[in-house]
Amino acid sequence: MFAYDMIVPAPIGKFHAALLSQFILRFGIIPKIELFYDARPFQEKKSEIFDVIPPSQML
Repeated sequence: MFAYDMIVPAPIGKFHAALLSQFILRFGIIPKIELFYDARPFQEKKSEIFDVIPPSQML
């Protein structure tokens, strides 16, 4: 398990995440990956992320 801070572009910035994965070393594959993260930064800024700008205001 890996725990880390993920940094993404604005408006989110930094958020906490953890990764749980299985490795099969003999074959060099990763059959299962689970990502866990704190969704609060996304919820708090959802209007900034998902608001659609009308085409007339894009120019």
